[in-house]
Order: sequence, then C-alpha cells, then structure tokens
Amino acid sequence: MAFWSKKSLDPADDKVGYLKQFGALDLEIVAHPADVDGIPDSWKQLLSQDLESRLGAIVAGWEAVLASQLSNTLAYLRAHLTDVELLRVDQEYFLLYSLTNTEGAPRYYVGGNPLRPNFGENQALRQQWSQLPAALRSFYEELHDGFYEFSSRSSGLDGLRNVLRLADLEWGIIDQLGLELQLDLETSYAFFNNGGSGYVVLDLSNAQDEQATLWWANSEPRYGINFWDLIDDWTVIGIGG
Repeated sequence: MAFWSKKSLDPADDKVGYLKQFGALDLEIVAHPADVDGIPDSWKQLLSQDLESRLGAIVAGWEAVLASQLSNTLAYLRAHLTDVELLRVDQEYFLLYSLTNTEGAPRYYVGGNPLRPNFGENQALRQQWSQLPAALRSFYEELHDGFYEFSSRSSGLDGLRNVLRLADLEWGIIDQLGLELQLDLETSYAFFNNGGSGYVVLDLSNAQDEQATLWWANSEPRYGINFWDLIDDWTVIGIGG
C-alpha cells in the first residue's frame, strides 16, 4: 500500500501544502491552464469545463484509449474521482487526480504529459519502444506518461523515467532459489510497482501477446499472466486501499 505521511495536515484544508510534504517543494495547482504551453489541447479543453463535465471528459479520454484493458479502473474513476486539475511540479506539468478510497479518504494520483515523454536515463527503453504492445504505447503516447500515486510514486503505471529494467538491479532471489528464468533480464521492464516488492514485468523480446510476469524481489516469479489484468487489479487496489 502507498505510504502516507503521519503529519497532521489535512489535505481537504490545504491540498497543495499536503502534496508538498512528499518532496516536491516547487509545486502549484495552475489557475489558468489555457495559458500554459506544451500541454495537450485536450487538457486545456477539459480543464476549462465545469467540474461535472471535466470529470466526464477525463473518463471519456481513458475509455477512448483503454476501455477494454482497464474496465475496473475506469469503473473506480467514475465512482471515486472528485476533481481533475493541472499541477506544475518544477518545470513539468501533470494532471492531478483527486480521488477517494473505499473509506472516503483522499488519494492523489498524477498523470504525466504525453507530449513531453521523459525517459530520463532510460535510453534502452527508448530504443526498444516499438516492441511495446500497441495498447501500452497508446497509453504513454496519447494519455499519460505514467499514472501513479503522488506521495509514493507507485501503485500505478510508472512514468517512463522510472520504468525499471530488471538487468539494472541485482536480484539475490535468483541465486537464493536457484531460479531458471523464463525471461531475459536485459529486455524485461517493470512498468508497475506496488510500492513494495512486487512488479508487473514485460519481456519486450516477446511482449506482443501481452503475457506478463509477476516479479517479486523476495519470492519466485509467476509467469504467463495477462499484463492488463494485473495492471487493472493492482491499480484499483492501490487507489482503494
């Protein structure tokens, strides 16, 4: 589950102050999104609408890209999304999703700017981009450069700069259990982390059938699970918990 600060600041009273607790001091909710360069026109259009229309527009945007892949996530957004705003963090812009969990407590997720994909040092992923399944490419190119819980930077599809290539870390579990791997660490990427020891991984050398590996840092991996089923279930768990 996502980490939540033990400080007493109530996010309902001061959303920006609450978000600043999590390491982003140069942060603001932008009052006039139409004046911002470099964000999608669709963002400007939806943010110019009244709240009810804005919420409907953002869900419709998700449906246009991933209606069949993320049906449970979309149902949760329809029921628990309370606001969508433009958030600036340093020089980057995100859509800030205000949601409630199953107990009514606030959750804040951010969706990155698809016009400004940020691979950071993740150049191997950039070079292998065409090997991603079409629906996953569409998510990053048309909807968001990642969608994840703000305070933990987890519990959702990672931003491109944070997508982990398995070969870039040492995994003691491989030697501990004497694992015979059914994936190639050099071409396998974790597109989702649960904020703990679990990852949803695609091996891009054989990813077009969208069969994922549930990779654990401390136990044996599970292979051959539908990528989107895992993403859908774990996203809802992350928001709702």
